[in-house]
Amino acid sequence: MKKFLICFIGLFSMVSCGRMLVKAALLTFKHPTPHYYTNGDKTIVFIPMIHLNKKEFYDEVKQLNDSLRKQGYVFVYESVAASKSLDSVTLDTYKRKFRRVVGFNLTSYTDKNNDAMKRYRVKGAISQTMSNTGLSLDTDIKGDVSMDSLVRRYEKEKGEIVLYEYDRETPLNKKYKGKRLPSSEKEYLLMTVRNEALANKITALQDKKIVVLYGALHRKGMYDNLKKIDPKWNEVKAEDLRQSD
Repeated sequence: MKKFLICFIGLFSMVSCGRMLVKAALLTFKHPTPHYYTNGDKTIVFIPMIHLNKKEFYDEVKQLNDSLRKQGYVFVYESVAASKSLDSVTLDTYKRKFRRVVGFNLTSYTDKNNDAMKRYRVKGAISQTMSNTGLSLDTDIKGDVSMDSLVRRYEKEKGEIVLYEYDRETPLNKKYKGKRLPSSEKEYLLMTVRNEALANKITALQDKKIVVLYGALHRKGMYDNLKKIDPKWNEVKAEDLRQSD
């Protein structure tokens, strides 16, 4: 499992592995497997997600979420979609800067118009959506950082992301062959900043029962950041939570 997750980082960062890795992920993530955390005041149910899977997996996730919602849980979801207030020119610049760091233009994994996503298309696999996991943009809580905010945070901490002629002239959905930044920069943008934001969001919530529906790789980062904020956070078993109710 550990070796698989190391390779799974490649899927998230769009490095290599391709269809073989997606097929391995389908075998590993056959059913949702919640993890439970508490600090004595709040309870978190973390449901590890893979963003490409079979319909049956998402059906089970939706069923689980519906049950937890009836128990009074609120839901925190991930999305790095750009801010809707951006004009088209500014949005294009942010997308190109984001691509310069991570090496791809972020769209649906099943987007047929995005060359970077072609290697991940596997028969029978569909994309995770709000609808097929039982979430709502109107009532549930975004715990994530928008693409433009990620870029601004990166540039504040590490300096301007320079766009070269290739970056500006190559269509966003074409396979990126420009000069890539070190993988540690991808890790910072895609994981470090977002895990920190997720922990801060959970801490700020007044709600006591929280479901976190995020990519599997965010679980450790969320937990590590929560422990920094409050050392009382611990991972527990489901039966331990039932006994404490």
